[in-house]
Amino acid sequence: MSVSASARIRPFPWASLDSTSRRTAGIAAAARRWAARHVRLDAIDEVLGTILGTPVEVSARRLHSLDAARPFGEGFACVLESASATAGEPQTVVIQVETALGAATAARLLRVTPPAVSRIGASPPALGGALAAIFVAAARRAHRGLALRVIAVGSALEIETAMAQPRADWIAAEFTAILADDAYAARLLLPRRLGAPAFPLEWNSRTLAALGQLPIELCVVACVLSLRVDDVASLRTGDALVPLDGLSGRGWAGAVTLAPPSGGAGVGATLTEDGRLVLRGDVRSLDAEEAPMTTESGESGALVSALGDVTVVVRVEIGEVRMTAREWAALGRGDVIALGARVGERVLLRVGGVPLARGDLIEIDGEIGVRIAERIEDTRVT
Repeated sequence: MSVSASARIRPFPWASLDSTSRRTAGIAAAARRWAARHVRLDAIDEVLGTILGTPVEVSARRLHSLDAARPFGEGFACVLESASATAGEPQTVVIQVETALGAATAARLLRVTPPAVSRIGASPPALGGALAAIFVAAARRAHRGLALRVIAVGSALEIETAMAQPRADWIAAEFTAILADDAYAARLLLPRRLGAPAFPLEWNSRTLAALGQLPIELCVVACVLSLRVDDVASLRTGDALVPLDGLSGRGWAGAVTLAPPSGGAGVGATLTEDGRLVLRGDVRSLDAEEAPMTTESGESGALVSALGDVTVVVRVEIGEVRMTAREWAALGRGDVIALGARVGERVLLRVGGVPLARGDLIEIDGEIGVRIAERIEDTRVT
């Protein structure tokens, strides 16, 4: 694209971009991990709107460490705990809302007009209890399989002051809650440890399917060879590796493994003589034992010599399979998978996740091998 001489050209306005710190990003991820473990975040607004009989919109404004925030001040606080918590490992969080929001939500439940005041003296205990009931009801309707229960209800300032852990150990997530076109302040206080990987993502078919159209490619590994580094370095065009255990018979039929490029394990499958790939579903290891490393102390170039004796795993890949995450999640034992390349085409030799060479499958004295057709120079070992 050409630009005319009269065009006004200005530097890109980098200063206008939103910025954040690594610490803030970590705080946000921790808070979201905890919340997503207990409730469906995309359903909270709809659930609260159904309970209160009016549209509700909850949006995050800021996340930071509690030691960098001011006390919440006047309002209600509700202390919630995961039903899976144990005596030795409590899992409590605190929800704080301004008094006006508590009054507005209670009025909605009672079908009365909320008081037109911005300050209510002492917060009535019954109002705090009603607010806690709304939180629990919303969490139960939008649950992720883990229940929340109420531990305490009271003044936002008193509960915040009474928290046992130092303020630096808590995450503060500030929210704006829009209820019937009125905006209110709310805050979630979360112990930093609850957002740590102690609660890892539950990886299963549902989680995989949720990735939707994300393309995922797995290599079809026919077998693995255990070679010394110096042997790998000496491979040249025309050299042959034999035998390739795991492939035998006409059509190169046999057991194969579906694995990521750098993975040490994969899922077992069977390659039939007519070129079909049938999923078996068992987990197969692609690792090999390393040979002992020998060297002579004081010898010039001892490190290089020693590395030549190291054994590496060379994977022989005869194709690849690419599907969307949703398609992978729908597979089961016995399903037939389409290969991304015809069996008999050039295979790929891969070491440590890095492509090393391409070759042709051959037969030598009744055994199947691979003859090097080309080295991939960018990964050449010298």
